[in-house]
Amino acid sequence: MTTVDRANHTTDNQEDLLTRLASQHNLASLLDCIVSEAMQPISLYDKDGEANHHNVASHAALTRKTVTVTDAYEDDDFDFSGTKKFDESTGYRSTSFLTQPLLDHQGEVIGVLQLLNAQDARGEVVEFASSDLPHINALAKYAAISLNNQILIHSHKEFLDSFIKALASITDVRSPHTSLHCQRIPELTELIARAACEDKTGYFKDFNLDDEEWYELSVAAWLHDCGKLATPDYVVDKATKLHMIWDDDCAFLETANTGGEFMRPEDQERVRSLAHVTWQNEAGETVPLLSDEEVHNLCISRGTLNDEERATINRHIDITIDILEAHATESGFQHSAQHA
Repeated sequence: MTTVDRANHTTDNQEDLLTRLASQHNLASLLDCIVSEAMQPISLYDKDGEANHHNVASHAALTRKTVTVTDAYEDDDFDFSGTKKFDESTGYRSTSFLTQPLLDHQGEVIGVLQLLNAQDARGEVVEFASSDLPHINALAKYAAISLNNQILIHSHKEFLDSFIKALASITDVRSPHTSLHCQRIPELTELIARAACEDKTGYFKDFNLDDEEWYELSVAAWLHDCGKLATPDYVVDKATKLHMIWDDDCAFLETANTGGEFMRPEDQERVRSLAHVTWQNEAGETVPLLSDEEVHNLCISRGTLNDEERATINRHIDITIDILEAHATESGFQHSAQHA
């Protein structure tokens, strides 16, 4: 590759990187992109467990001391091969360095601040002067506070995510009839939303989601059924109309008890007629074949839930909305309840 070709290749790479950086609207995504594209991870220890003092950044972190380098190309204390490779690919000239460890509120090293190429009043690159250190120390403290805040926010988000998924798992294990339902819905939601975002010519051609909206949608999908935690087990798992009440051995009542799409009025009337039949229980008492509650349940026209039970199970929707609205107040995600 000729010098011109190499220069053109470098320019193309830089333009591509700048385009991708400009497309990032989320700060965390922007920083991730910068780090992944412009920097390689630096290990504090090598594979044998030995401290990495060859790299100036890891050395500053390990020793918790500020390190200054006058000229990276003349320095023999640290390995600047990565810096030289970066300079070669970009045309930049990294000369003077100041590397400062960043400490959190507990005094733990959470990162490193590295400044390059100090300049004098004429714009010439010079070494970092001792008079610069107080200002740089103040800058490092502010940088450490900002970084620590981002770390705390990230850890809080991870905790919230794990708690949300734990709630979904608890909801799923309560009933074998809905097993894994709360885990499938987020996957299906993402597939549907992604298909809508990728629609360039149809109904959803103007639809799109940014990073925060994707996260908000995910939270809503995971928590869409959390209100069922307040729904009694016997309602969630009610398989027949007299579930947990009394299943009659009579063929008609057994069929009526299973429920279905629709129960005819004449079948409901037959149930009411059977209720007047009496029998003697084990205590010798004469009692009706069916109680008022059993007649009420057997005459359910659709499914196995009576009106009261349906209102109970539907109440999980209100509880879900209450939870998501409370979450929206704390997190700033205003549309979670609507998505759910």
